[in-house]
Amino acid sequence: RPGWGDDLTVEFLKALKADKLLPLRELNDGFVRPTGPDQIAISYYQSSLVAGWIEAQRGFAAVLDLLQAYRAGRTTEDAVHAVLGVSLEDFDKGFFAHLKERYAVPLAGLDEFEKELSAGTASEVAFCTAGAAGSGCASTNFAMR
Repeated sequence: RPGWGDDLTVEFLKALKADKLLPLRELNDGFVRPTGPDQIAISYYQSSLVAGWIEAQRGFAAVLDLLQAYRAGRTTEDAVHAVLGVSLEDFDKGFFAHLKERYAVPLAGLDEFEKELSAGTASEVAFCTAGAAGSGCASTNFAMR
């Protein structure tokens, strides 16, 4: 869907690279019990990617069916199993593999970017708009360092 997954940030890439994204069963905690100042934004972005990935894999009807399952009071585990036919563990394996493939180019350049940022020769804006090879990356920190 247009607009889903449009706000890639350096913070999200760092969390993905460090395997710090929340598994689906804990994703709601990113909103109600954030572990740090970036957690809410990262969780919102991750949620948009979850919805987009489900739509790409199963169609938009599956997204609507999941919403209906939640409305009926089902847990995430029950809803995912009933609608998608997979365990949460299998969902997470597939989803995180998809993210690492989708963002392989900016992930590969992240270490070099952080070195340049530390040296004061890069900005997050420059990395997101050019250095990340057209990843569409935005940043929540626009200051030159």
